[in-house]
Amino acid sequence: MKRLVQQMVRFGIVGIVSFLLDFILMIVLKEGAHMNIFIATTLSYTISVIFNYKVSTIFVFSVDPSKGKNQIFITFLILSFIALILNEVLMMGFVGILLINYAIAKILATMNVTVFNFITRKLFIEARNRVIY
Repeated sequence: MKRLVQQMVRFGIVGIVSFLLDFILMIVLKEGAHMNIFIATTLSYTISVIFNYKVSTIFVFSVDPSKGKNQIFITFLILSFIALILNEVLMMGFVGILLINYAIAKILATMNVTVFNFITRKLFIEARNRVIY
């Protein structure tokens, strides 16, 4: 149990840094480059996913050595793509239907997507019976 808590803390740290990267890029793209919010969200999210993959496979999850790096990266991308769809649906609901400010909506969407990301990465990326420490 202690290892799981430590892993969740590490995941949280990586997630916060990834979120800040995503959030700041989204605002820069929306406000600075005057992009559509949904395009800005997609681009910022994609960049943060690549960062998150690199750091997560070193700092958070002990990846399955029986799987090649390409297989792990593809699995990570598929899970991240599903999370992106979830993120976009939540953003559309919060911004387009509930009329919540896009910045607040991003925080709410991220909170939901974070739970999905941890569970799916733990199930599909991490080696069974191995933890990083």
